[in-house]
Amino acid sequence: MGRELGGGRAAQGLAGLAVLVSPVVLFTTGYYSINASDLAVWTLAAYLLLRLLNGAGPWLWVALGVVLGVGLLNKWSVIWLGMGVAVGLILTPQRRWLLTPWPWLGELVAALVSMPNLPWQAQHHWPTLEFCARRWRAAVGCEIRKS
Repeated sequence: MGRELGGGRAAQGLAGLAVLVSPVVLFTTGYYSINASDLAVWTLAAYLLLRLLNGAGPWLWVALGVVLGVGLLNKWSVIWLGMGVAVGLILTPQRRWLLTPWPWLGELVAALVSMPNLPWQAQHHWPTLEFCARRWRAAVGCEIRKS
């Protein structure tokens, strides 16, 4: 990403070192959890989006769709990333992309890649939604009753 943003070797090295010693990266990748995969998905998606904004081929929208779809299989928080990309496109001159089929194709690919998660969620009584509801209730101070 340092190179994509126009940084020379020193800037790229400093960016790499910053990631290498980042407490967030060290903590989330120091043990097995879905958060380590989530970090990789968000980083790769940000890199692909940066390449697209710097003029790379429009087929990278499809690659971004694959990455977001795999991310959705891992953790639904990737929806926030997708929404952020959409809002960013709408509110900037990059909205011209929305007049092409590429971002829409990327969105379709993301939906198709993540599709196997829906039957699994339904079969297991929507555990992700239950988890989110419990976290929300705990965050706003609602008591969680055992059923």
